[in-house]
Amino acid sequence: MDEKSLITAAQQGDADAFGTLYEQYAGRLYHYALWRLTDADDAQDAVQDCTLQAWQSLPSLQHTEAFSSWLFRILYRCCCRKISDQAKRRQHKDIADYAERLTDSNTLTGDTALALKKALAKLGEKDREIVLLSVIGGLQSKELAALLHMTPAAVRQRLHRSLGKMKQELKE
Repeated sequence: MDEKSLITAAQQGDADAFGTLYEQYAGRLYHYALWRLTDADDAQDAVQDCTLQAWQSLPSLQHTEAFSSWLFRILYRCCCRKISDQAKRRQHKDIADYAERLTDSNTLTGDTALALKKALAKLGEKDREIVLLSVIGGLQSKELAALLHMTPAAVRQRLHRSLGKMKQELKE
């Protein structure tokens, strides 16, 4: 069954169809949340919250072709809430601690995780979101544009510039 058919079936209450959709997106959702939140437990919680909200809100989705960006928009909001929760739990943590958490989850080696986190940290918030949603979330410029209220050309330009900055940072 293709994605559009799965979405339509899930909108009509087919839990198996929604489960299949979830399986297709679970990895990307988790990796985006992990990069965004830097904590495996928080990332899993955010994905779980996102999945529940998506299931409950799916009947209101009007354009099935927008499913991916719609789903990541929900996850983005869930991550924002988690970030607020994290801020309450900790006042100040340095970047090495975040990289260590990523390393503990076997996502990247310690040096690579630290270098990527430093490079991402040097980007502005919107540029960081564009990179994460594009690289980890797999969203296209058109989807990112709708999510971030920008034009697709502006998204592509910022992504190109941000990746260039990160590449330069990683060389140093």
